[in-house]
Amino acid sequence: MAFKQNTSLAMRWLGTGFIAASLVACGGGETITPAPVSAGPITPTPTPVATDPCATSIGLRTAFTSGRIADAVDAASLNAEIVKDIGCAANALNSAKRALFNMTEEGAVTTDSLRAIDWDPTHDAAILEADDGGAIVLRSNAVTRTDYTIRNEGLGVAATVSEGRTLVLGSNPMRNAYRTGTANAGMDSLLFNASAWLSDREDLAAGELSVVIAQMGESYYFPDQTATRSWLDGQYGARVSYNAPGACDGAALAGCLANNPDFLIISQVGDSDVAAIVATVDAALARGQGVLYVHHDGGLTDLGAELIPALGARYVADNYWRRQSLESFDGTVGYGELSEAEASLSTLIENLSDNSFTVDLSSCDDKTCPDASNYDAQFLGPVSAIKSRIDSYDRSGKDIFAEDGHLVDKGLVLLADHYRRDVTFPMDKMTTPRRDMLRALFADHVVHTARSFVPVQADLGNFSRSDFANTPRATVPVTLTAREHYSAAGVYAIPGQTVRVTRTDSADVNTHIRVNLLRSGATHEFWDDGYSRPKHLSSPDMPIAPGETIEFTSPHGGPIQVRFDNKDVQTSFRFENIGQHAVWRGPEDDADFAAKLDAGEFDWAELITPGFQVHSTLEKMRETTGRDNFPSAALVANATNEYLSNLPHVLAGLKGDGIDIVPEIHDFAAANGLDIQTLDTVKHMNADQANCGYGCSGNPYDAYWAFNPIGHGDIHEMGHGLERNRFRYAGQPNHTVTNPYSYYAKSQYFAATGDSAGLGCQSLPYQDLFETVQASQRSADPAQFMRDANLTEWSDGAAINLQLMMAAQDLGLLENGYHLLARQHILDREFNLADNSDEAWLAKRDGLGFGAFTRAEATALSNNDWNLVALSHALDRDISDWLELWGFELSDTAKAAVSGKVKLPTDLYIAGSQSHCRGFTTEKLPADGAQTWPTAPAARPSFAWREETHVCSQDHD
Repeated sequence: MAFKQNTSLAMRWLGTGFIAASLVACGGGETITPAPVSAGPITPTPTPVATDPCATSIGLRTAFTSGRIADAVDAASLNAEIVKDIGCAANALNSAKRALFNMTEEGAVTTDSLRAIDWDPTHDAAILEADDGGAIVLRSNAVTRTDYTIRNEGLGVAATVSEGRTLVLGSNPMRNAYRTGTANAGMDSLLFNASAWLSDREDLAAGELSVVIAQMGESYYFPDQTATRSWLDGQYGARVSYNAPGACDGAALAGCLANNPDFLIISQVGDSDVAAIVATVDAALARGQGVLYVHHDGGLTDLGAELIPALGARYVADNYWRRQSLESFDGTVGYGELSEAEASLSTLIENLSDNSFTVDLSSCDDKTCPDASNYDAQFLGPVSAIKSRIDSYDRSGKDIFAEDGHLVDKGLVLLADHYRRDVTFPMDKMTTPRRDMLRALFADHVVHTARSFVPVQADLGNFSRSDFANTPRATVPVTLTAREHYSAAGVYAIPGQTVRVTRTDSADVNTHIRVNLLRSGATHEFWDDGYSRPKHLSSPDMPIAPGETIEFTSPHGGPIQVRFDNKDVQTSFRFENIGQHAVWRGPEDDADFAAKLDAGEFDWAELITPGFQVHSTLEKMRETTGRDNFPSAALVANATNEYLSNLPHVLAGLKGDGIDIVPEIHDFAAANGLDIQTLDTVKHMNADQANCGYGCSGNPYDAYWAFNPIGHGDIHEMGHGLERNRFRYAGQPNHTVTNPYSYYAKSQYFAATGDSAGLGCQSLPYQDLFETVQASQRSADPAQFMRDANLTEWSDGAAINLQLMMAAQDLGLLENGYHLLARQHILDREFNLADNSDEAWLAKRDGLGFGAFTRAEATALSNNDWNLVALSHALDRDISDWLELWGFELSDTAKAAVSGKVKLPTDLYIAGSQSHCRGFTTEKLPADGAQTWPTAPAARPSFAWREETHVCSQDHD
């Protein structure tokens, strides 16, 4: 779409009052000449006014400065402003594109135009996006590996910042040429043109060039100091001058730039003096000096995180996972037109205004829509891109309304604020007008939190009330011991109220503030009446450094969380203008917590223990603390420490604060030279709505039920974060190895309390399996009989695993047979470390029980063979006969590796369907084909916890 067409679209929105008929290109205009002055009273002479079609319309100037929508500002004006600003931004750097790609002043293509640029920036590169004043000038059109997708993403951004010009590249093409020894004519020409454009000179072919080079790396893979100077020498010879490596780094940069070089070449190496370096670059741009930024590696350093936005670009991602590149890239294509992303955004805004979508929501379900519905193409794709951009401001702690520029994004944020005022829940895809639903979803996606004003969302659906007019505000000091990753601050952000946070410690740990820890998938907008709350209730993580004060405002409100990147460090904060909901941290909170639950002034409550934290709706927390076996928050917390934080992690073979040291687990590791990994992460549960099924795994996991510290559902979801797919034998489904953590915790609860009424144990088919094995022993081929029996239900596998644990305990190989799983976990973790190198493998393989295998042989083992070797080592018994009893196929190599051990008997244990939650039986019968179950045959048990309808996910957003 050409600029002329864009301005026509803007005129359509804004009407004839937008700009006089003399609409011209951005930055210029015609002068309105005042009429001659007549005799008589003196009338003020109008000042000549230059009409700028890219200026913010008068009615929106205040809104774009203050971030507040006046009642007089309507959605149509905002829509028009956004469409106009998209067009202006797209065309703002046409002169740069002409200069970079050898086009004429009229934008015409010549034989000298750069139309076939090749560049593999390597996987050690950055993906970029343009910020205000910038435009993507190099956009990927290829990938370096065929199994990756061409994503048409930015590898180069040109911008005008202040009085200077910038070019930000996702890698250093001069390094590419140096390392490969291969000339790249297209990139060489582009860099030569960029040198002329950045320095605003046309005589570089003959004149001298002065360059400052700063913050460059120098290593085998990143020889940027040498490569950059080598390229300059090759292009300009004796005509170029530059500083010695490192001479202009850090504090020295200001002095180097004071000599007025033609331009600066800079990277992101070195994190000291970040603020001073960025301030120096800002000052250089203000003086009109140009800057070429070449990215070092694919990640982002502290310096890069500050420099790239200062140069008119945004860091998006590491190219390691995308492998984007250029092949025969034509820099002249799309000149004067909107990019695909810009056109998509412009169309979205137009469609939101006049409801011209061709989106059909009727075929959507849960959170997704088929391609034929056009939902992803016309709405979700472009609005997700907007969300990513707006979230990036929050993640950097930037209030866009406190800065100049960001016109498109300011308009988008204000439009979302406008739409948010009219949202009413619940909505239904079939009965709610499509425009209303999509406008509400737009508002959910476009939330800018790191600012001092956000209008309250009047209707928050079933998430929370929105009226807190009578709720007291408080200033509260909070001290937290850093644990990875999140911990509840114990305070509440009131919707629409600006929270002020000061970090009052000086500890060496990065901290971030976040409102809510809810996953967006817990809102099922396409269920019947399922769109019952805002979708994106959790804010991005907002950074706060020692001694720093930040402000933010959430339209939704909610419990505040703190994220840490380190552990065992004391941190402290002061939270101002917050609410105080029901929070339990220790016995000192008993009375206050109970009183606040009764008062019900907030719709959320939190129970915080050192290793596990519950974020719950008010009603569900009342249920949690009102059970007969746990009738108080303190009793719930004590049980949580034992049955959620301690015992499942004991069984996972972990150590750490609050995790018991069990001799037969730790002694096994020590005897075999194996390490036990330390758990240092706080785990979380949202008792609210589930992201999937009735409960959904992750950290946090979420569920529709009220938290119960010995509830099977809660420990089951914890189990999903602990289980290992390697522990499943061939053909077994996911849930086969999920539940032993629950059974073990319940058995310990029963041993401690004798309470079976509150146990809620899951049934397993021991009798059916017994009868199947006995029948196999009467057949001609028992192993094939067992395979034909198709014992692939999760419950079959779980019961078989418990049979082995019963044998281990009965034979005295373990005091508690469940601890076999802990040994298995330790072997698995150490195996995964040892197989990283031949040296590590040779040092560890004997202690792992895999001494008969080379590293290559061990890593090639099937799950069946791996478990044969590992479990035989863990029990010091050959379990090959026992595994083959169940029909599991084993290789001769694996069987030979354990053949020197005593054989484990092939007995079957006579267990009640729920007895594993009370401990293990010692009653057993041989698998000889002659034995019968000692009780009357019973029907296969029904399951109180329906695994077949329970869908689990590891997603977390």
